[in-house]
Amino acid sequence: MYTQFSLPIDIPNIDDSGFLKSECNSFACKFVESWPSILTNYYITILTGEKKCGKTTLLHLWQNKNKAFEIKPIKHLDKIIQSLENNKYFIIDDIFRWSKLQEQLLHIINYVVNNKKHLLITNNYTNFNEIFNLTDLASRLSSFNVIKIESVDSSLAKQLLMKNFIQYQIRLKKEFIDFIIDNYELSYSLIEEISKKIIDYIVNNNNKNLTLKMLKEIIT
Repeated sequence: MYTQFSLPIDIPNIDDSGFLKSECNSFACKFVESWPSILTNYYITILTGEKKCGKTTLLHLWQNKNKAFEIKPIKHLDKIIQSLENNKYFIIDDIFRWSKLQEQLLHIINYVVNNKKHLLITNNYTNFNEIFNLTDLASRLSSFNVIKIESVDSSLAKQLLMKNFIQYQIRLKKEFIDFIIDNYELSYSLIEEISKKIIDYIVNNNNKNLTLKMLKEIIT
């Protein structure tokens, strides 16, 4: 068991699914929870946001709710067609993985729309012309509904840090959490990187008490 520092802070705002919610991802969460019960004629939705923002987690929550079939990049179109015919809901995680299978992806998209089925896609970017050189595919993707998870806000940053540390039974002082949030331009990836540095230090130094000076040196 690792050291639990004094001055406990609030428990992260984790829902029953384990997903952390804040203002920056609330719209995306609400949409994924309610679609396609609402906006049924939106047959394809693209969930976008920076790396580590929780796109894949939301994708799989939607998959579990709707018993959606995950379409993975394969060359054999006949196998893809069989999967499309046998299911109603689909997911594609990280559309960039289809950059070498553009014709197949275009076929999937057209099939889903023409047959009024539903597909949820994740992607880090919304400029599809940078990913795909097949003009029809890039144009088609650009016409679909895009839901963005916004940049991390201070509330979610705090929750993510706390969750990362609690997993290792480590509880930092509130002033340390506040220092990280107030002094760094945090992204989802940077939060994960900072958390890992602090956890590694504590684990590798026999639970040595952490000071603010040490914290600064570890993060730098």
